[in-house]
Amino acid sequence: MVPRPLYLAFAALATTFATVACAQSNPVPPAEPPTRTATPVAPPVAGPAVAPVVDPRLERIGAAIEAAERGSFDAARDGDLTDHPLYRWVEYAGLRRDIDLITADRAMEFLQRYRGDAVADTFREVWLAAAARRDDDAAFLAAWSDQVDSTKLRCAKLGAQLALGRTDTQWTTDAQAIWNGSKGQSLPDDCDPVFAALAERGGLTGAMRWQRFDEAAAAWQPGVMRAIARDLPEAERVLAEDYAAFIDAPHTRALQWPKTERSRWVASHGLARLGKADPDRAEALLPQYASALQFTEADRGRALYMVALWTAASLLPESGRRLAAVPAASYDERLHEWQVRAAIARSDWPAALNAIRRMGDEQRNDSKYQYFEGRLAELTGDRASARARYAAAADQPEFHGFLAADRLDQPYALCPAQV
Repeated sequence: MVPRPLYLAFAALATTFATVACAQSNPVPPAEPPTRTATPVAPPVAGPAVAPVVDPRLERIGAAIEAAERGSFDAARDGDLTDHPLYRWVEYAGLRRDIDLITADRAMEFLQRYRGDAVADTFREVWLAAAARRDDDAAFLAAWSDQVDSTKLRCAKLGAQLALGRTDTQWTTDAQAIWNGSKGQSLPDDCDPVFAALAERGGLTGAMRWQRFDEAAAAWQPGVMRAIARDLPEAERVLAEDYAAFIDAPHTRALQWPKTERSRWVASHGLARLGKADPDRAEALLPQYASALQFTEADRGRALYMVALWTAASLLPESGRRLAAVPAASYDERLHEWQVRAAIARSDWPAALNAIRRMGDEQRNDSKYQYFEGRLAELTGDRASARARYAAAADQPEFHGFLAADRLDQPYALCPAQV
């Protein structure tokens, strides 16, 4: 059984604790005040009392916004609100409600009047979406701003330029940026005609298609892979569709795939995806695909990572063995943490301590892991190492720093109450 103090402390790994940041002028105290003596700090200098400012019209502004959203706002009755800084949001609410009825001139007047303000940026996206729905390309482009980062609207902008014959080198560059920046994820339907036109102009090469295809495999997006495959040459299309099918569900046809880097990439990601859903089956299937396609250590690690992660996360009995089977190069901070968790869950203090010491310096020197390294060293009889790690953690004005200070019977490190 896990000793109660260590178990309670380790439970904090699954919870985000508010840290007492020295840059904060009003640090938030812990839910239960510490019983130990804090490091003394100079008392704050008392300043003049400042009475809170109450906006007598704020409640009416809120009601006006709600009325505008319903279409029942009476401007004549609440005319004295027009000079309020938040009145623009009353206007926005009314415009948004009638977005498919207002004219382009009315929309542009609002955008110009509040240029640079958050209300204009918010309204712009609503207006652009409405203009795109009714294929009002001129109105769309007139209201466009390069600050808009919605992929759907960026494709709509390129579509409007295409419809008006305004395609140039920059148009091609912008379209390619969307294609290349998708990271294998699905893109809005508004992008389809843009990419079709890009391909017709020779701006969508086979290499670009395969790059996005590989990214889609890594993102476990077989639908995107199939969509890309449709536009590949016939000989490549058949294999690409079989690749997509493997991401959906591993099949034995893959054992006959060409022994290429792409085949290994797809197969290892397909097994990794299976490893999340069924670690036992993924582990059982891995050797035959690794042998048939000549997996590299990175390919094996990609699949073993997911097998180990989801075994550990499910607290299955094979977690220790499977975590140990993952190549060191395939480890990241998440897997290092789960290796510690799994070892503590089975009360294997030496394994948990070794798992922390395998971490990179940045992760290991977080006060959380400094504390746990100290606690685990203490449990395994290494009191000198325990005190050294406790001392390092206790310098930090954070939850685990306080726990470490308790182990050393020393005051907590706290930030000044006033900067």
